[in-house]
Amino acid sequence: MDASTGAALGDGAARTLSIIGHPFVLMPIASVSAAHGEHASATLLAAIGAGVVALVACLLTWTIVQVRRGRWQHLDASARSERAQLNRVLLLVFIAASLACAVLGELRAAIGLLCAAAIIAAAIVLAGQLKLSLHVAFAALAAFVCGHWPLGIALAVLTLALGWARVRLGRHAVIDVVIGAIVGALAGSATLFA
Repeated sequence: MDASTGAALGDGAARTLSIIGHPFVLMPIASVSAAHGEHASATLLAAIGAGVVALVACLLTWTIVQVRRGRWQHLDASARSERAQLNRVLLLVFIAASLACAVLGELRAAIGLLCAAAIIAAAIVLAGQLKLSLHVAFAALAAFVCGHWPLGIALAVLTLALGWARVRLGRHAVIDVVIGAIVGALAGSATLFA
């Protein structure tokens, strides 16, 4: 295998990991797994799954519209202005979802969503110094909140692999993924006390 083939395979693997480990993919899985780990009823699991999928679908649709209208260059929202706009919307969404869960009496879910909001708040605060990797931060959070230890271990390994992938694709510097992992782990460890 020559160097260009190896580089292409590495880039393909990094892209695949970035898709598998995208927050829009991981958070529905972690949410349903966490609820299942709490022995939620089938009806509640279905409601949580449907709610998270609907939320993700709305956010994904919004990002696609941003790209199609020429406001964003890419779905990753990599440009500073794109990322700032996305982070503000995500912060509001997570806070609103947390409040809704609290009103419904789902305090553990409310705390988890508040921890997700804390990750976004950290990304906003740190924006002048670095570009916090939300892929890595949310993968670390998912590793903590999922309800099954084998899945948690798999998500922890995925967190490390995502760090490599995001650097490999040039989306982040090493410091961005390291701080993302720390912020995600801190947010995730806060959910353990819920």
